[in-house]
Amino acid sequence: MDIRTPCSPTDRESLHAQLDRLADQYLDACSKCKVDLHGVEVEHQKVMVQIGEVLNEAGVRDAMSEEMVWHCPECSQFLGYHDTQEKCIILASGKAQLQEGRYRCSRCGKDYRPVRMLNDLEHTGYTLGAREKIVETATGIAFMPTSAAVRPPVVVSAKKVEKVVAEAAAWLRKEQEEGVKLFLGDRAVPGPLETGTPAWLVTQWQERPLPPGAVLTMSVDGGKIRGTAKDAQKKLEWFEGRAATFSITVGGKALPLKESGGKVYLAGKFTADETFDRMAATYAALPAAVRALPKALVADDGPWWGRAMEHFPDAVQVLDLYHAGEDLGKAARLCFREETGKPKLWRQQAREWLQEEGKQEALIAELRAALPEAVERLSAADYHEAELAIAYLERNAPRMRYKEFQEKGLPISSGMGESAVKQTVIGRCRQAGMMWREEHADDSLRLRGATLSHELPSLYRRHREACLAQAKKLNEGLELAARGGSLVPGANPMPDQCAHRAPARVLPESPG
Repeated sequence: MDIRTPCSPTDRESLHAQLDRLADQYLDACSKCKVDLHGVEVEHQKVMVQIGEVLNEAGVRDAMSEEMVWHCPECSQFLGYHDTQEKCIILASGKAQLQEGRYRCSRCGKDYRPVRMLNDLEHTGYTLGAREKIVETATGIAFMPTSAAVRPPVVVSAKKVEKVVAEAAAWLRKEQEEGVKLFLGDRAVPGPLETGTPAWLVTQWQERPLPPGAVLTMSVDGGKIRGTAKDAQKKLEWFEGRAATFSITVGGKALPLKESGGKVYLAGKFTADETFDRMAATYAALPAAVRALPKALVADDGPWWGRAMEHFPDAVQVLDLYHAGEDLGKAARLCFREETGKPKLWRQQAREWLQEEGKQEALIAELRAALPEAVERLSAADYHEAELAIAYLERNAPRMRYKEFQEKGLPISSGMGESAVKQTVIGRCRQAGMMWREEHADDSLRLRGATLSHELPSLYRRHREACLAQAKKLNEGLELAARGGSLVPGANPMPDQCAHRAPARVLPESPG
């Protein structure tokens, strides 16, 4: 059986000579720069690109030169070498020519390219490492600047960036949906999650000894994104992107990452239900010590509280102090005459008053008492707005016990949630001149959240493991065959002409 390798190993003496020539050229160019250090930096960039290309070619060639024995995953017949095909590939370190072997099963006649399967190169010339680098860059800046930012060594067009981002987002979306299904089922029976469920996404949160008074603080907020569709007045419509975070706070302040062990960002074009479904699945993947902490949810008065009660019934719900102060000031503007000075005073003092024990009940009662007197001077719309503002404060009174919350070391401000929105929705999707299709915004926001959570490398690691597991179908059973056993009932043992060769390299075990 013919199991020739696609190419021979690199001639190392020739490689060393080539690198020596590049080093000499670099030093000769630097000597002409005299005392101009900028010139040295320019020459260094040039030579590093050249050295990278040389080493890439050598490394890829040597990787393809090691003898491998493959067998057909359909019938277990050993595959014979058919021919060598050349393909230009882009690695994270630059481009190179790949000489890969094509192998054919003599029994069923099928062709296989194990290198493409193992490295997920079936439909692209970009390695997983290069694609990860592209996505990491694209989670912070637009696709066109990304195309320029990764050069050199990765040469990529803006259109290709879009495709690579969509691919990675599809992997992440599938993981998130599977996680929600795993932990929440078909949602027929709502309720809190059981602790101790195996992790599905959060892999970078490290176990840390947490200080007394530590609280697992959750936040959720949203931000508007300009879309491509137009309304009846021919104006561009806006849609909402949402962001949620999990972090550790002590005394209401976020604990530094090196002390807390981690922080999670979730972002996307989610509905309120989808947001909390993903939060619930993510919570179940956190370390047990983190899940055992007291919990608090800090948010504005969005569509959160009922869903929070369903998924996190033991979490203390806190209405953001800033939003509560704004609504108190709005109600005062409508209920009191401006000449009394009360509207201005209430706007200035609202947040300070709300932090005084028992003060909020007195404030709400004063507003409620003043409302009948305001009916004569307010329009119907303003009167209705005043009623809504007071009802808002009454409805959220249990979430506004700020003095009590502070004494318990709980946060009273949604600064973390607003920061998450700025870093995800606003920072990525509201750059100058941006307009988004909703599915593209969702892709970018999900990956932005994964990057901020330091989960992007883990996403690509899991995909590599999946490729490795798939490629092992072409390789499994070789150790059994080498001992003279059959691969499957009726399968041929390893041919004699292969038995005298050095043992074929078997793919490493997948960490997963």
